[in-house]
Amino acid sequence: MITIMVVDDEKEVLDSVALLLESRGYRVVKACDGKECLEKVDAKPPDLMLLDIMMPDMTGEKVAEAIRKSDAQRSDTDEG
Repeated sequence: MITIMVVDDEKEVLDSVALLLESRGYRVVKACDGKECLEKVDAKPPDLMLLDIMMPDMTGEKVAEAIRKSDAQRSDTDEG
């Protein structure tokens, strides 16, 4: 089953998108901010992520950048 992470600081948006995706047969992981997203991605990366850009504390761009850096570091470690 495909796992999609939905990240949004607006609960109504988060729940609505999750409900729609679940009704289409996807497994959905929700996160309400960048910190929670990074913790969940570190534990088990999703197949796809829908990421809100305008969030307080940590923007979507910063979250994406942190994930890319983490992936790059993992790749460097795996090669060595």
